[in-house]
Amino acid sequence: MKIKSGLFWIGAWLALAAKSPASIHGILLAQQGLSPDSPNVRAYARPPAQLISSTNDAATNTVAGVSNAPVALPKIPPPASLTFTNGALVGFDVLAGYDITITEELDNNTTNGAWADARVNAMIPANIRALDHRAMAVDGFMIPSQMENGKVMEFLLSRNPPACCYGGVPQIHEWIKVRVKPPGVEWEEYNTVRAHGVLRVGAERVDGSLTSIYRMDVDKVEVTPGH
Repeated sequence: MKIKSGLFWIGAWLALAAKSPASIHGILLAQQGLSPDSPNVRAYARPPAQLISSTNDAATNTVAGVSNAPVALPKIPPPASLTFTNGALVGFDVLAGYDITITEELDNNTTNGAWADARVNAMIPANIRALDHRAMAVDGFMIPSQMENGKVMEFLLSRNPPACCYGGVPQIHEWIKVRVKPPGVEWEEYNTVRAHGVLRVGAERVDGSLTSIYRMDVDKVEVTPGH
């Protein structure tokens, strides 16, 4: 099967994400022509606008048995009344509709990953954490990270299209790491897609590096209806 134009370079640098977790941030920086040392780069800076009201009522600056200094967490307004039934459609206006600031210490912590994960998870509002292990549907752009026999097996479901992040580096809550059941799905290069599956919410860390806060094992991927 003929692989679409551009697959090789996109697949190549995204494949690094699976083998080198810290490279995800570098990949997204590269889309902007930036490097981690660029003066305009701030690690996962806050979004341009808060799109929903949410809460951080479980946030705490202490973790039992850990002596690390407290981390100042962002102040988040009270929650909106949000109810999601099983299989409901949830957008990045909700998933990325709150402030999150991932410092270098939280992004890359090989000595106390549990402490760093607790700090990251405390910044995720309670109404978002409640979506963990829930069947959901999410719309976004497909950025392949693993291909087999011309089919996409893993991809990042991104709020923004590749190489078009509207002047800012994508934040960690603006993408979902998605795994697809065999035999995989076709790569939709230009259309947005709707992924249906079980959403996982919470810090994922490999070899000390924060790789994601959202993941999905999907049962179905389709072009977003009406797109």
